[in-house]
Amino acid sequence: MQSRDRGGDIAARALRAFELTRVTGAPWFAGMMGVEAMPTVGPATHELRCEAGDALGSASLGLLDIAMLADLALGAALRSRLGAGRPLPTLTLTLELDPVRLPTGTSVRGWSEPVTAGLGRTYGVILHEGRPIGRCLALFAVAESAPDLAPMPWETPGGARSAEGRAAETLSETERAMLAALPARGAPELGKDFSWTDALLAAACTDDPDMPGDTLLSPNAAMLNRSGQVQGGVLFWLAATAALAGAAAGGRPRLVSGRLQFLSAARPVSPLSASPTVTHVTRRTSFARTEIQQDGRPVASGEFVFRNRSGDKEGNDDEHS
Repeated sequence: MQSRDRGGDIAARALRAFELTRVTGAPWFAGMMGVEAMPTVGPATHELRCEAGDALGSASLGLLDIAMLADLALGAALRSRLGAGRPLPTLTLTLELDPVRLPTGTSVRGWSEPVTAGLGRTYGVILHEGRPIGRCLALFAVAESAPDLAPMPWETPGGARSAEGRAAETLSETERAMLAALPARGAPELGKDFSWTDALLAAACTDDPDMPGDTLLSPNAAMLNRSGQVQGGVLFWLAATAALAGAAAGGRPRLVSGRLQFLSAARPVSPLSASPTVTHVTRRTSFARTEIQQDGRPVASGEFVFRNRSGDKEGNDDEHS
């Protein structure tokens, strides 16, 4: 009964997220995650919270959740300085995470600096119940002139909210396909460290038959930003997950540091190929990098550090020889 009820909750949330995307252009995943604004702490700041968690059958937030939340919060902090409708392509996104599970109700508080040479720099802290559990940085491209976009609902006071979810017969063919793909279950098999959103992305991935060890992600409408390109948090997830697969042998590694460079837009027309390389491994720490391509064109490049959770103890027992 619990699983069926939760599945109904997920479907209802999906319908509301469709409406939010239609009205504001907000990423569908952001609607599913329940992204909401928190009170700001000063000028050129913005704080966003992800409230969904348990409502989606997840014991904790996933990597997509926190990567997308950081990207949205840091962009919002810069737009609070420049204007809510300003388009801001992300050039780099960095996450530094404490080696703990990310609880539901986690927020990202971002600060922005004045724009210099067409570049907007932002930094932030990842918080749970007022306690820092991570940090983040981003670099955005700021064009001298650009057409204003509709503000994101969490970036303006009283911004657009989703309407009530519409009946299934009003959905487009694309929305129907997205709804059919939802993992509508209580998700006990996901475990404590694997969120509902991560599960949905993982279902869109396959092993590359031509390149052993590489991962192919087939993007769909759920993964897009308001410009119709694959959202930066999705690319961060893909790069980090591919790197994790190579670093996972012999332990239970958790991402503690990752930096992704966005080289070109990822279009929703063909699979994205993620090629990981493990560059160094110690007793408790693994270093890896990932290159993402689409149709032979470079899309993103990332470097990641993973910490092995098996046998964690006080002190530093890494071996570098």
